[in-house]
Amino acid sequence: MPYEGLVYVFEKDENYWCRIETRFGRKNIVATTVKTVEIPEDLLADEHHTWINGDAGAGQELFPTIVTILCFLHAWLRIRERGKKLENFFDLGGKVWEVYYSETKKKMGRRIRRLHEWATTNLSGVVQEKTLDLCDRSTKWSLWYEERCANAYATSNALDRLMRSRKRYFERGQHFHGTLRSANLRSRSWAILHNYWDRGRKTRTENAGYRCPAERLNGKRYADNWLENLLVATSVVPKRKMPPLKTA
Repeated sequence: MPYEGLVYVFEKDENYWCRIETRFGRKNIVATTVKTVEIPEDLLADEHHTWINGDAGAGQELFPTIVTILCFLHAWLRIRERGKKLENFFDLGGKVWEVYYSETKKKMGRRIRRLHEWATTNLSGVVQEKTLDLCDRSTKWSLWYEERCANAYATSNALDRLMRSRKRYFERGQHFHGTLRSANLRSRSWAILHNYWDRGRKTRTENAGYRCPAERLNGKRYADNWLENLLVATSVVPKRKMPPLKTA
Protein backbone atom coordinates (compact mmCIF):
# COMPACT_ATOMS: atom_id res chain seq x y z
CA MET A 1 0.00 0.00 0.00
CA PRO A 2 1.38 3.45 -0.86
CA TYR A 3 1.95 5.86 2.00
CA GLU A 4 -0.83 8.12 0.76
CA GLY A 5 -3.26 5.24 1.30
CA LEU A 6 -2.18 5.04 4.93
CA VAL A 7 -2.59 8.80 5.22
CA TYR A 8 -6.14 8.55 3.84
CA VAL A 9 -7.12 5.93 6.43
CA PHE A 10 -4.97 6.78 9.45
CA GLU A 11 -4.09 10.45 8.79
CA LYS A 12 -0.59 11.81 9.66
CA ASP A 13 1.48 12.37 6.48
CA GLU A 14 3.61 10.35 4.04
CA ASN A 15 6.88 11.18 5.80
CA TYR A 16 5.50 9.86 9.09
CA TRP A 17 4.66 6.44 7.64
CA CYS A 18 7.95 6.32 5.76
CA ARG A 19 9.82 6.86 9.03
CA ILE A 20 7.73 4.20 10.78
CA GLU A 21 8.65 1.69 8.09
CA THR A 22 12.31 2.65 7.79
CA ARG A 23 13.03 2.47 11.51
CA PHE A 24 12.88 -1.33 11.37
CA GLY A 25 16.11 -1.14 9.37
CA ARG A 26 17.95 -0.23 12.58
CA LYS A 27 17.31 -3.71 13.97
CA ASN A 28 19.63 -6.67 13.57
CA ILE A 29 18.18 -8.75 10.71
CA VAL A 30 19.70 -12.05 11.81
CA ALA A 31 18.93 -11.66 15.52
CA THR A 32 15.36 -10.63 14.69
CA THR A 33 14.72 -13.55 12.36
CA VAL A 34 16.79 -16.49 13.61
CA LYS A 35 15.48 -17.61 17.01
CA THR A 36 15.52 -21.39 17.45
CA VAL A 37 17.88 -22.67 14.74
CA GLU A 38 21.58 -22.37 14.00
CA ILE A 39 22.77 -19.98 11.32
CA PRO A 40 23.77 -22.10 8.29
CA GLU A 41 27.36 -22.03 7.12
CA ASP A 42 26.35 -21.91 3.44
CA LEU A 43 24.29 -18.91 2.34
CA LEU A 44 22.57 -18.08 -0.93
CA ALA A 45 23.31 -14.47 -1.87
CA ASP A 46 22.80 -12.10 -4.77
CA GLU A 47 23.46 -8.46 -5.58
CA HIS A 48 20.91 -5.95 -6.82
CA HIS A 49 22.37 -2.69 -8.05
CA THR A 50 20.54 0.60 -7.74
CA TRP A 51 21.35 4.17 -8.64
CA ILE A 52 23.37 4.93 -5.53
CA ASN A 53 25.17 1.61 -4.97
CA GLY A 54 28.91 1.24 -5.52
CA ASP A 55 30.87 -1.08 -7.79
CA ALA A 56 29.92 -4.71 -8.39
CA GLY A 57 31.35 -7.45 -6.14
CA ALA A 58 30.19 -6.16 -2.77
CA GLY A 59 29.86 -9.67 -1.36
CA GLN A 60 33.53 -10.48 -1.96
CA GLU A 61 34.56 -7.11 -0.52
CA LEU A 62 32.53 -7.60 2.66
CA PHE A 63 33.49 -11.25 3.15
CA PRO A 64 36.94 -11.74 1.59
CA THR A 65 37.41 -15.28 2.98
CA ILE A 66 34.22 -16.80 1.55
CA VAL A 67 34.13 -19.42 -1.19
CA THR A 68 31.87 -18.16 -3.99
CA ILE A 69 29.82 -20.72 -5.92
CA LEU A 70 28.58 -19.17 -9.15
CA CYS A 71 25.00 -19.75 -10.30
CA PHE A 72 24.96 -22.25 -13.18
CA LEU A 73 21.41 -21.23 -14.10
CA HIS A 74 22.50 -17.67 -14.94
CA ALA A 75 25.29 -18.99 -17.16
CA TRP A 76 22.67 -20.98 -19.08
CA LEU A 77 20.24 -18.05 -19.26
CA ARG A 78 22.88 -15.91 -20.98
CA ILE A 79 23.18 -18.63 -23.60
CA ARG A 80 19.44 -19.24 -23.90
CA GLU A 81 18.56 -15.56 -24.41
CA ARG A 82 20.72 -15.42 -27.51
CA GLY A 83 20.35 -18.92 -28.91
CA LYS A 84 16.71 -19.95 -28.49
CA LYS A 85 16.02 -19.47 -32.22
CA LEU A 86 18.82 -21.77 -33.32
CA GLU A 87 17.91 -25.02 -35.06
CA ASN A 88 20.20 -26.95 -32.73
CA PHE A 89 19.02 -25.09 -29.60
CA PHE A 90 17.73 -28.22 -27.85
CA ASP A 91 20.97 -30.06 -28.57
CA LEU A 92 22.82 -27.13 -27.01
CA GLY A 93 20.55 -27.08 -23.97
CA GLY A 94 20.89 -30.81 -23.44
CA LYS A 95 24.68 -30.65 -23.48
CA VAL A 96 24.80 -27.67 -21.12
CA TRP A 97 22.53 -29.27 -18.54
CA GLU A 98 24.38 -32.54 -18.89
CA VAL A 99 27.33 -30.68 -17.38
CA TYR A 100 25.17 -29.50 -14.48
CA TYR A 101 23.94 -33.01 -13.66
CA SER A 102 27.42 -34.54 -13.56
CA GLU A 103 27.76 -36.80 -10.52
CA THR A 104 31.50 -36.28 -10.07
CA LYS A 105 34.13 -33.65 -10.72
CA LYS A 106 35.91 -35.89 -13.24
CA LYS A 107 32.70 -36.54 -15.17
CA MET A 108 31.92 -32.83 -15.24
CA GLY A 109 35.37 -32.11 -16.65
CA ARG A 110 34.83 -34.60 -19.49
CA ARG A 111 31.41 -33.19 -20.33
CA ILE A 112 32.70 -29.63 -20.36
CA ARG A 113 35.47 -30.64 -22.79
CA ARG A 114 32.91 -32.29 -25.05
CA LEU A 115 30.69 -29.22 -24.87
CA HIS A 116 33.66 -27.01 -25.76
CA GLU A 117 34.49 -29.14 -28.80
CA TRP A 118 30.86 -29.27 -29.92
CA ALA A 119 30.36 -25.50 -29.50
CA THR A 120 33.53 -24.74 -31.48
CA THR A 121 32.22 -26.76 -34.43
CA ASN A 122 28.44 -26.19 -34.30
CA LEU A 123 27.99 -22.67 -32.92
CA SER A 124 29.04 -19.18 -33.94
CA GLY A 125 28.80 -15.57 -32.86
CA VAL A 126 27.66 -14.51 -29.42
CA VAL A 127 26.04 -17.89 -28.65
CA GLN A 128 29.36 -19.61 -29.16
CA GLU A 129 31.06 -16.91 -27.08
CA LYS A 130 28.71 -17.41 -24.11
CA THR A 131 28.95 -21.20 -24.33
CA LEU A 132 32.74 -21.15 -24.38
CA ASP A 133 32.68 -18.71 -21.50
CA LEU A 134 30.72 -21.29 -19.49
CA CYS A 135 33.32 -23.91 -20.40
CA ASP A 136 36.19 -21.61 -19.41
CA ARG A 137 34.73 -21.41 -15.88
CA SER A 138 35.14 -25.12 -15.26
CA THR A 139 37.28 -24.46 -12.17
CA LYS A 140 34.41 -22.40 -10.71
CA TRP A 141 31.82 -25.13 -11.32
CA SER A 142 34.13 -27.80 -9.90
CA LEU A 143 33.92 -26.15 -6.48
CA TRP A 144 30.53 -27.86 -6.08
CA TYR A 145 32.28 -31.17 -5.54
CA GLU A 146 34.58 -30.08 -2.73
CA GLU A 147 33.69 -31.39 0.70
CA ARG A 148 33.54 -27.91 2.25
CA CYS A 149 30.92 -26.93 -0.34
CA ALA A 150 28.77 -30.03 0.01
CA ASN A 151 25.70 -28.07 1.14
CA ALA A 152 26.18 -25.03 -1.08
CA TYR A 153 23.65 -24.01 -3.71
CA ALA A 154 24.56 -24.52 -7.36
CA THR A 155 21.76 -22.26 -8.65
CA SER A 156 20.10 -19.16 -7.23
CA ASN A 157 16.59 -19.51 -8.68
CA ALA A 158 15.04 -19.71 -5.19
CA LEU A 159 16.62 -16.38 -4.33
CA ASP A 160 15.72 -14.84 -7.69
CA ARG A 161 12.02 -15.04 -6.85
CA LEU A 162 12.67 -13.12 -3.65
CA MET A 163 14.84 -10.56 -5.41
CA ARG A 164 12.13 -9.86 -7.97
CA SER A 165 9.77 -8.93 -5.14
CA ARG A 166 12.41 -6.70 -3.59
CA LYS A 167 13.14 -5.06 -6.94
CA ARG A 168 9.46 -4.23 -7.49
CA TYR A 169 9.32 -2.69 -4.02
CA PHE A 170 12.18 -0.32 -4.80
CA GLU A 171 10.90 0.51 -8.27
CA ARG A 172 7.48 1.48 -6.91
CA GLY A 173 9.23 3.85 -4.52
CA GLN A 174 11.27 5.36 -7.37
CA HIS A 175 14.39 3.72 -5.97
CA PHE A 176 16.39 5.68 -3.36
CA HIS A 177 16.46 9.37 -2.53
CA GLY A 178 18.61 11.02 0.08
CA THR A 179 21.69 9.55 1.72
CA LEU A 180 23.32 6.14 1.51
CA ARG A 181 22.44 5.61 5.18
CA SER A 182 18.72 6.15 4.57
CA ALA A 183 18.86 3.82 1.55
CA ASN A 184 20.50 1.11 3.66
CA LEU A 185 17.88 1.52 6.37
CA ARG A 186 15.06 1.19 3.86
CA SER A 187 16.64 -1.88 2.31
CA ARG A 188 17.15 -3.51 5.71
CA SER A 189 13.61 -2.67 6.84
CA TRP A 190 12.20 -4.39 3.75
CA ALA A 191 14.14 -7.55 4.63
CA ILE A 192 12.83 -7.64 8.20
CA LEU A 193 9.25 -6.82 7.18
CA HIS A 194 9.32 -9.46 4.46
CA ASN A 195 10.32 -12.08 7.02
CA TYR A 196 7.21 -11.32 9.10
CA TRP A 197 4.51 -10.21 6.65
CA ASP A 198 1.49 -12.52 6.60
CA ARG A 199 1.37 -14.76 3.56
CA GLY A 200 -1.75 -15.40 1.53
CA ARG A 201 -3.90 -18.45 2.21
CA LYS A 202 -2.55 -20.43 -0.74
CA THR A 203 1.07 -19.78 0.20
CA ARG A 204 0.39 -20.77 3.80
CA THR A 205 -1.06 -24.07 2.62
CA GLU A 206 2.00 -24.72 0.47
CA ASN A 207 4.24 -24.03 3.49
CA ALA A 208 2.65 -26.34 6.07
CA GLY A 209 0.49 -23.52 7.47
CA TYR A 210 3.36 -21.23 8.40
CA ARG A 211 2.34 -17.60 8.11
CA CYS A 212 5.69 -16.02 7.30
CA PRO A 213 9.31 -16.97 6.49
CA ALA A 214 10.48 -16.34 10.08
CA GLU A 215 7.83 -18.69 11.45
CA ARG A 216 8.73 -21.37 8.93
CA LEU A 217 12.42 -21.04 9.83
CA ASN A 218 11.90 -21.24 13.59
CA GLY A 219 8.82 -23.48 13.60
CA LYS A 220 7.16 -21.10 16.07
CA ARG A 221 5.77 -17.59 16.53
CA TYR A 222 5.25 -15.16 19.42
CA ALA A 223 1.78 -13.87 18.53
CA ASP A 224 -0.98 -14.49 16.00
CA ASN A 225 -0.96 -10.90 14.77
CA TRP A 226 1.92 -10.46 12.33
CA LEU A 227 2.84 -6.95 13.54
CA GLU A 228 2.81 -7.92 17.20
CA ASN A 229 4.89 -10.94 16.30
CA LEU A 230 7.41 -8.65 14.59
CA LEU A 231 7.47 -6.10 17.40
CA VAL A 232 8.19 -8.76 20.00
CA ALA A 233 10.87 -10.32 17.79
CA THR A 234 12.63 -6.97 17.46
CA SER A 235 12.08 -6.17 21.17
CA VAL A 236 10.29 -2.98 20.16
CA VAL A 237 7.50 -3.41 22.71
CA PRO A 238 8.64 -1.48 25.82
CA LYS A 239 8.40 -2.74 29.43
CA ARG A 240 6.92 -6.04 28.44
CA LYS A 241 8.13 -9.51 29.29
CA MET A 242 8.68 -11.49 26.11
CA PRO A 243 6.01 -14.22 25.90
CA PRO A 244 6.94 -17.82 25.13
CA LEU A 245 6.93 -18.96 21.53
CA LYS A 246 3.70 -20.52 20.29
CA THR A 247 3.72 -23.78 18.40
CA ALA A 248 2.75 -23.15 14.77
